[in-house]
Amino acid sequence: MNGKFDYSDLLERAKDYRYNVSSLAKAMPISRTSLHNKLSGEVNFQQSDIRKIVVLLDIPNDEIGKYFFTQKTRKTE
Repeated sequence: MNGKFDYSDLLERAKDYRYNVSSLAKAMPISRTSLHNKLSGEVNFQQSDIRKIVVLLDIPNDEIGKYFFTQKTRKTE
């Protein structure tokens, strides 16, 4: 599977829980730069990262794929 993942739903949920990238990174705890790199697709999320975010954002187990494994799609003109 190649391509990048779409984390827009994850970012929206974080916003609903009053987190931005900096505050979510601090709560995990990892550096803001590390979280930014994961959200931009430069570095993959580790299972431990996913588990921490799932707990912080109260993501149901059956919805983890929606937040972490949705492929970005190219928009065509």
